Amino acid sequence: MASLENLDVTDSMKDNIKIFQNIIDDLSVDWNSPGNISNDKKELVLNTLNDMDKKIDEIEDYFWRPLDSPEIYEQLKKMAVALGEEGKIKKFDTKLNRIAANDLEFKGRVQNFYGNNTVALKYYEQALDLSPDHELSGAGREKATKSLARAREDLPKLEKKLIDKPGDTKALLKYGQALLNLDRAKEAIEMFDKLIEREPDNPDGWARRGNAMLSLGQYEESKKYFNKALEIRPTGTTAKRGKNYALYFLGELDAGQLE
Repeated sequence: MASLENLDVTDSMKDNIKIFQNIIDDLSVDWNSPGNISNDKKELVLNTLNDMDKKIDEIEDYFWRPLDSPEIYEQLKKMAVALGEEGKIKKFDTKLNRIAANDLEFKGRVQNFYGNNTVALKYYEQALDLSPDHELSGAGREKATKSLARAREDLPKLEKKLIDKPGDTKALLKYGQALLNLDRAKEAIEMFDKLIEREPDNPDGWARRGNAMLSLGQYEESKKYFNKALEIRPTGTTAKRGKNYALYFLGELDAGQLE
């Protein structure tokens, strides 16, 4: 039978997750039928649950994040349910909510980078519903809210400016950004296309058009716009990061390689 004695919290999280999974599998319990667990087995399960819970706390403290496996928490929660351990059920629910909130915060942060803070705000609020003390989501919500307020304020001013000066490329760029911020990506793309038509060597137009396409989930199509922006300005951070996000969501880049 697998043992926690083989677990070193400073080892890779992947290796420790494997040990946890082996221990759970070795218990050979049908967690969907907890009533069939004998009293002797319940004692073993309780001891195992307590020991694993302590080790997980140590791993989380070491890595400063939850386990990279919500499946382990789900299985530990089933063990706690089978034993009627209300405190541990609540604890694992909290951890699962935290993992889900982390994922939502990441999605919000990505949309914030794209420039679509309407969608970013939705993700941040969903994260905070699950985990009210999620600091990154709280900060993200505040940032997105301010950005949206500015976009709503700027939009009519930019519309008037473009009526007076339809060839103002700076206004076109800002107008497209404001539209994207308000989740009007297709309209934003029209503005970026006008900018590109008038200033084909303006890397911002190409990069922002790529971001608008990312917001629509058009990852493969967005790459040519980022490549064009980088051809014009090889050091452009918006285009570099946008292209990395496109590659990440296409499965061509690992999360650790995101800049």
